[in-house]
Amino acid sequence: MRRDSGKWLEDIVTNGKDALEFLEGKTAEEYVESKALRAMVERKLYVVGEAVTQIKNEYPDVATQLPKVSDIVRFRNFLAHGYFAIDHQRVYDIALNSLPELIEAAEKLDP
Repeated sequence: MRRDSGKWLEDIVTNGKDALEFLEGKTAEEYVESKALRAMVERKLYVVGEAVTQIKNEYPDVATQLPKVSDIVRFRNFLAHGYFAIDHQRVYDIALNSLPELIEAAEKLDP
């Protein structure tokens, strides 16, 4: 059974906001040094990326209304398969600089 696009959008918003909440008040250095914080943020970003991937595959009309879909899907795949090559500074930067725009777009689309 196909999952409703609204549920995927909700996953983007909820998990994206969780990741930003985890990073609130944290410097890049604190992020890089904390295994627990990195694991929490990476997991939330993975879920966001999976939701975007599913929207792209199942609801392409919705995907066109989200920013940087192809980049997000690639990033999700990198998180899933590039464990030993993860640049933690890059993850931190992506979360703080790209995630808010995606959350805002998903909130506007969420029915």
